Amino acid sequence: MKVGIRSKANELAILFRKENFIPITGWGEYLKISAWWVTPAIIYVLAVDLLKNFRSVEYLETAMNQGISPELWNIFGVFGLALFGLSMVTVKIPTIHRALAISASKLLLITFEIGLLAFGIMTGKLISAFSEAEFSIWQAWFFGIGFFLLFGIVLSLNTGLWYLARIIFIHDGLSPFMLAVERLSWSVRFVLSFILIALPVIFLLMER
Repeated sequence: MKVGIRSKANELAILFRKENFIPITGWGEYLKISAWWVTPAIIYVLAVDLLKNFRSVEYLETAMNQGISPELWNIFGVFGLALFGLSMVTVKIPTIHRALAISASKLLLITFEIGLLAFGIMTGKLISAFSEAEFSIWQAWFFGIGFFLLFGIVLSLNTGLWYLARIIFIHDGLSPFMLAVERLSWSVRFVLSFILIALPVIFLLMER
């Protein structure tokens, strides 16, 4: 029994090596994509806030509020992680694995971009709210720290989607992460895949 547990632990040690978790495209891509989505979203919110002094912007505000709805992010994220889990199980079946890995990577990237749009809109709303509100010094610090903590959590979760998308798939062969997964036993791959598929689904059902 102890030998079996030690063997599985050694397998996981092979998977969790630093070199297996380096994003294929590098962090420069992450910063560029983030800037392309967050900056226009902030400008849009501030422009709508300015425009409402001159005319009705109800339609524009409705579109803005739809942009920060978490439901789409949740659903796409769960499907992306499920496909990620399935791609791990099928890593030894190249044709199926490739299709699942491509789909998972693209879906996670789409979810990441949806999250960036929401993050940009929320940041714009925060800037607008703070510019109009009258806070005492301690209130400004209190609300400011609270918002930054919340935004930090949201940004971290969203960044995780980009990160996973960039260790799943490369165009030529298996990514370093998937090469490590391929060396795992079938039982270990199955357990890891099950966890990756089941946990997001459970969290999604808990929100209902």
